[in-house]
Amino acid sequence: MKRSIGLLAAGALLLLSCMGCVSGDRALRNSPAGRKIEVRFDGSTVNLWPLYYHSGDFTSVLWPLFDLDSRGFAVRPFFHHDRDAAAILWPLSGWDHSGGWALTAYWGEGRCGVFPLFHSGKFHTVGPFFWEHDGEKFTYLGMFPLIYYWKPDNWFAGPVWRTHDSGGLFPVLWLSDDFNLAGPAWWDYDSGNFGLFPVQWKVDNFNMIGPAWWNCGSGNWGFFPLVWNINRFHAAGPVWWNYGNQSWGVFPLVKISQDYRIIGPVWWRKKQPGGGFFPLFGLYANGTRQAGPVWWGSGEKSRKHGFFPLYWYESDADRTEFNLGLVLFMLNRSGQENMNWWAAGGLAGCEKYGGHLNWRFWPLVNYGRGEALPSPVLQITDDEHRDRPQALPDDRYTPFGKSFGDGREWRNVTLENRKTYVGTLLAFHETGTSRVWRPGADSATLDQLRCALDDMERNLIQLDNGRNFTEARKAELRESLQNGKKRIAECGEKLQIALSLPEKKEDFTAWRRLLAERFCTEVDFLEHRTLCGLTSWYEQFGDEYRGQFGMGAVIIRKYADKSDFRLLGFLCREKHDGDSSEYLYPPFISVKESPGRCRWSFLYRVFSYENNDGRKSGHIFFIPWGEK
Repeated sequence: MKRSIGLLAAGALLLLSCMGCVSGDRALRNSPAGRKIEVRFDGSTVNLWPLYYHSGDFTSVLWPLFDLDSRGFAVRPFFHHDRDAAAILWPLSGWDHSGGWALTAYWGEGRCGVFPLFHSGKFHTVGPFFWEHDGEKFTYLGMFPLIYYWKPDNWFAGPVWRTHDSGGLFPVLWLSDDFNLAGPAWWDYDSGNFGLFPVQWKVDNFNMIGPAWWNCGSGNWGFFPLVWNINRFHAAGPVWWNYGNQSWGVFPLVKISQDYRIIGPVWWRKKQPGGGFFPLFGLYANGTRQAGPVWWGSGEKSRKHGFFPLYWYESDADRTEFNLGLVLFMLNRSGQENMNWWAAGGLAGCEKYGGHLNWRFWPLVNYGRGEALPSPVLQITDDEHRDRPQALPDDRYTPFGKSFGDGREWRNVTLENRKTYVGTLLAFHETGTSRVWRPGADSATLDQLRCALDDMERNLIQLDNGRNFTEARKAELRESLQNGKKRIAECGEKLQIALSLPEKKEDFTAWRRLLAERFCTEVDFLEHRTLCGLTSWYEQFGDEYRGQFGMGAVIIRKYADKSDFRLLGFLCREKHDGDSSEYLYPPFISVKESPGRCRWSFLYRVFSYENNDGRKSGHIFFIPWGEK
């Protein structure tokens, strides 16, 4: 039932999910040619941007109105075509080989519909009605949110409901094998318990009728709140007595016990020194003396004093605590020294534990590890993987996103990172180290081996702890363990791993550490966003760096010995690829250099000069000169 209702609720998101299947990269280009333009020395590049730009198979006219390349073309904002994807007035419509959408209509991957009128696919909806049909019979059907029917013994219609072992009329009737309810009356056939809420109650040996109660097992009884008979403790109104510790009293004025005597505000101890007149003065058993709000005391290795409620101090061999108003300082000397102090009810202060320091001055600054009170001005959080030596790549990560990177996914696991939030959403900065599969490694087999190790370890733990499991469940777990061993053996053989198959927790740790040392490498990463990336962003993953600033006015990309800097698209550009370089400067000046070759031009061939291994040539008002 939860599954199908969840599917129905998810129908509101189908249109948005369909929009993700057709890329809008071409429609949203903020510079010509996307990611890649090669350095050329054959004179084929024409740069009159933004009026006209041509390089290789890419052509742009009146940027950003029109561009054309081998992948497709765009006439913004009316139409664009990119490989097998196309769109009219994107994002109002879009389609490719897998499906598409037009306004609120969508299709593809075996489903179609017009949100919110109807949907057809694995399940179907028409307005509030929904159903699923497997070709022979209905799997489930209903009318959201009033009616749901799955099986003859699993359905509900308004407040009436039925499951295979229970049914009722919510909220007044509930009938099942374990528990039954009819209005205020309830009963359980198996245990014999019953009641009439709130005046009568029988649960095992405990019984209650109105204010009277008794327990047949222990013999306790009472009449709430006047009379109590609990083991050796008895009470009748304010008078109470206890045969167990030989004490008695009249609440709240008198208490007489073997050690204490209390009569009103006066108290004293019978066997040890101590007494006083509360709250004016007192002498307590631990050596503490009190006179009004002032208190003090000392022992062989401890000292304490204070002025309630403004100040107090305590110190012994293990710890020191000091409080002055809203400032609290604590030092724990047991084992590794831990220290913390707080002020303003915990809004400001710092703490040191396990070699880590956390501090905050809320709401301005908050710095530390783990969960903390978020600061709306500056929040800095450090984190480190708790099982770093054996952590294996398990998350999918696409550096720079699918629109700005090459689209390749990496398996990674974050070993350590630092996140900085400025003004909550104003700016975000993160640096850290990730572990990825080593380039050239068989990542598919390594992923299968990692999953097999996780599954087998989980099944082994369940089998060890499942003393109450049925024999069928235990047999299922043993079969899963054998299948897991086969998968691990097959993957280990492919990867030439000589370790014995895991049988206990230490074996799984050994396998994971070997995979981390032999097949993984660590990569530094960096990510920055300003206004969620709307105004500027930059990322670094290993040797590759990409960034955009000023809402795309400045673009910077670096990888190994390659770099590309652009200002306002191709108005100004500096690109390096090994020993080759390309420069574009306004107005329409182009310079290209590589070993033994140099070329510069103004307005394409209005003026140009080229030196190719000593052979000089060029153009003056499109008239060529020199050697070719």
